[in-house]
Amino acid sequence: MGVGFFKKGVNRTGLSFGESFLDVYLNFYIFFAMLFPNHPFQVSLKPFFLGVSVLFFFSFFSFGLPYDQIVLSVNEEAVTQQMFEKMKEDAKKEADFKREALPKKEILAVILARKLMENALLNSEARILNLNVTEQEVESEVERFKAINQFNSEDLENFFLTNQINLVLFKKDLSDQIRRKILVDRFVNSKIVSNDEFLKSFYEKNFSKNAIHVEGKNFMILLPPKPSKKEIQAAKKEMAGYVPYTKQGKAGERKLESIFNGKSGLEIQSFSLDQEEMIPEFKAATLKLNPGQFSNPIFSPFGVHLVQILKMEKVQGKSYDQVKDQVRDAYYRSEFNRIYFQYIEELEKKAQTQYFDPKFKELIFSYKNDPSPYQK
Repeated sequence: MGVGFFKKGVNRTGLSFGESFLDVYLNFYIFFAMLFPNHPFQVSLKPFFLGVSVLFFFSFFSFGLPYDQIVLSVNEEAVTQQMFEKMKEDAKKEADFKREALPKKEILAVILARKLMENALLNSEARILNLNVTEQEVESEVERFKAINQFNSEDLENFFLTNQINLVLFKKDLSDQIRRKILVDRFVNSKIVSNDEFLKSFYEKNFSKNAIHVEGKNFMILLPPKPSKKEIQAAKKEMAGYVPYTKQGKAGERKLESIFNGKSGLEIQSFSLDQEEMIPEFKAATLKLNPGQFSNPIFSPFGVHLVQILKMEKVQGKSYDQVKDQVRDAYYRSEFNRIYFQYIEELEKKAQTQYFDPKFKELIFSYKNDPSPYQK
């Protein structure tokens, strides 16, 4: 991992420890030589200084000690470990602010790794197409950031200091965001066709006239993004051991809740949604159950589940005119995702991609092998 991060042409910011040390070292030598050109120490050690300088130059610039370890390069656009860690921090802060639960860390890691790769693909394409962003556009985004967070200029400065954010890099990130938005507008949003004919067709296919609303609990054994057969079998076997509690009434329910709340790798999720919104595995299981009943163990991309139905009722479906706004929003999301992922796939096919971290590569390929768990 420590070799070869100074790849030719890879865009990266910041100096490595080696580059910084070498810079200080050479400046010291030059400064000393200027002040004391004939000093015996300087004269006698000149060959040593020069020899070590050459050694430092080749060792640090050929091998380097990475300041910010590069995990992926897409068309010479670098993705670094620091970027990955920062995105995780930002996701946690946003979830805390919105009081929302984050996906489990295994799922979140794949989502964020994929997002970084998509950003690198878009940044690279923007560079290839020579998309320019003006200083005025960047400043407008800074002002928008201040308005969203209700910051004045002093607040913004304190925010940067508190969070150790570099203003230059912050503006560079904003420039990249603007370029990505330009690309998405040009190659994705512009291709979404929306009129009453399309919306009504979408409504007929996706909005049931009569819906079944379900409330319940999901008792879940979590699995990693790419579980081995051994891990799947072990989870199924463990879940089979909990099935007897589902037949013991309220006492069994309390025992299950105690187990799933107190053991690492287990989780209880409450849900309230229409059957049409469920993942296929849940939908098939709940159709056979009555309130109070548990399903048999269900295997899904997320893990192994026991689903308990608490309430189930038919709800009257609404007419197209009543839900037109929701239909339009759902149609836009569906079409955006379809066209966006097609566009990303096209960029990915023609991209020159290099992986420098096997773990990061595994995250990316977890998504490629089966993206469905990470697009929900």
